[in-house]
Amino acid sequence: MFHGWTGAESRFSFHFVSFLVLSSLAWGQPAYGANCDYESLAFRAGRAVRQWVTRKNEVHQATNTIIAEGENALPLQWQLNSRPAETPMGVQFPRGKNATNSTIPEVFLEQAKNDPHRVLIMDETKGPVTNRDIVSAVYFLRPEIQRRVEEDVVGVMLPSSVGATLTTLSTQFANKIPAMVNWTVGERNMRLALDNLGVKKILTSRLFYREAKKQFPYLEQFSDRFVFLEDFRKDPEVKIPGMKHKIKLPLFKAKQLIAGVKGRYLPWTGLKNAPIQDTAVVLFTSGSSGIPKAVPLSHTNQLSNVDALVSMVPPQEGDRLIAVLPPFHSFGATGNVALPLVTGLKAAYYPNPLKGRDVAEAVEKYKGTVILGTPTFLQLMARGSKEGQLDTLRFAIHGAEALTDKAEQAIREKTPENFAMVAAYGTTEAAPAVTVNRLDHQVPGSVGWILPNMEYRIVDGEKEGFTNLTPGQSGRLLIRGPNLMKGYLNYDGESPFVNHEGKDWYDTGDIFVEDPASGALSILGRASLDFVKIGGEMVSFNAITDVLHEAKGADNGTEFIVMADKSGPKPRLVLFTTQSEFTDLKEANQIITGAGLTNLYSVDRLVNLSEFPLLGTGKINKKALSDLAQESGK
Repeated sequence: MFHGWTGAESRFSFHFVSFLVLSSLAWGQPAYGANCDYESLAFRAGRAVRQWVTRKNEVHQATNTIIAEGENALPLQWQLNSRPAETPMGVQFPRGKNATNSTIPEVFLEQAKNDPHRVLIMDETKGPVTNRDIVSAVYFLRPEIQRRVEEDVVGVMLPSSVGATLTTLSTQFANKIPAMVNWTVGERNMRLALDNLGVKKILTSRLFYREAKKQFPYLEQFSDRFVFLEDFRKDPEVKIPGMKHKIKLPLFKAKQLIAGVKGRYLPWTGLKNAPIQDTAVVLFTSGSSGIPKAVPLSHTNQLSNVDALVSMVPPQEGDRLIAVLPPFHSFGATGNVALPLVTGLKAAYYPNPLKGRDVAEAVEKYKGTVILGTPTFLQLMARGSKEGQLDTLRFAIHGAEALTDKAEQAIREKTPENFAMVAAYGTTEAAPAVTVNRLDHQVPGSVGWILPNMEYRIVDGEKEGFTNLTPGQSGRLLIRGPNLMKGYLNYDGESPFVNHEGKDWYDTGDIFVEDPASGALSILGRASLDFVKIGGEMVSFNAITDVLHEAKGADNGTEFIVMADKSGPKPRLVLFTTQSEFTDLKEANQIITGAGLTNLYSVDRLVNLSEFPLLGTGKINKKALSDLAQESGK
């Protein structure tokens, strides 16, 4: 008997397990009915082999066809679909369950049961990974995590990769909460975030740590917290009395063998009955407006968000997601990790969205059709691509920052004619999607419509009393729905929730307007960082930068940013630009007033920068620019 086996699993003897292993083929046969045909795909000796099997009265007649060899075989291995390529995909909830009473591990097992041989995820390191492979990996990783981590919350510091998805899912199955660590925020913010949650252990890769440390040397200050996944493969050494040297016990191969058998041949009872924490993942706010806050997202939060999102922008059976957003990014955690696991959408991972040329190569190699990202990341991909590399892309969902006309033009020059740029809006606290355009109906300049399971109000006023505004009037966006967190962890600051109409609403702090004709919503900016009140009037920074970008022909539409210096008795506007030749403050104000803006919009100082500071999520770090604006006035 094997330690840790439960129920039906414990009745299998070692001899039977050995028989299964020795007699198994590289790919098992799908568990279909007695009389039906099915298609499977194997990858043997560098060849992708399509196998069509006819089953009649338990007699199997197989026809094998070599469809590709060498490098071309790898992408083709996961292009085989279980259903017609145009079939819409949704969350595969167990029978009788929905987002409110399911967990991500539970829904994954249902999805995996429905198509166990489906190649679901892939990257350059791990290659193709099927649903059964994922289950086997969980069986291996879960006890290792439980043995090494005592606390309920464990850090996960990995880039977008198969390893990150497997580690996150295995941590959940281990009855622990993964806290996604942003390694780009600086030592102070990283330490504050970890200590706030009492995170003593961080799961990561030694290879990734070594590479990340070159750019972020302060990571070495956390070396005592790192638990390296590579060490899970090490065999323990023991000293035998009377022997000169220690010997290694071959436990890794044994554990790997047992996990493989459990994943491939047994009914997954140990996972189906595993206790799961209510919180699916902990993320941290970007820090663009202050110190990162810990955001606990429940399984209901993420599942309801995925369920609503795919109802408005449904992926298809033949789609392949190019997953580049890091898991500490809210859309990365939900869109690139949770979404494939619970819908069956195939995902190919690439670890660095800033390497546009490599992302374009990944799109070409894996025949990607869908990508999620910020306009900055998508523009880097387009600019780094060669002719034809992005021809398979069907649509991109983008958010986190505005898509300028010049950025969109740069992207469309390299993508197919029917490629859809689907603008969306979200916030980490909402897991993250709040609004999205539809593939078949998009309103230019908007971020689309509220998700079907959410409510919203656009209001004027302060927390003591809000007034609902009508379409065409701009105000603060309040939202509520099943995807909203309940509150920040270990946070004693002001609550982000407000009471309005007798209900609790999340105050996004963003200024929105609803289009009277279509009902689509548009974001005008963030109240605290994109507006300032001068002379009783709310001055929009974006109004200033829009006219400057248009007048000066900025290449990417993000070469001017305005912030307010509030260090004195009266706010003063500071213009930051990366156009080195633009140094004339008088000229800037002539452009601003010449465009019809009042003198309230005139800037007081002009600061040239070689580049704007960025957050790890790809957004411009406006908090850093705001601090710089205060310093420039001293």
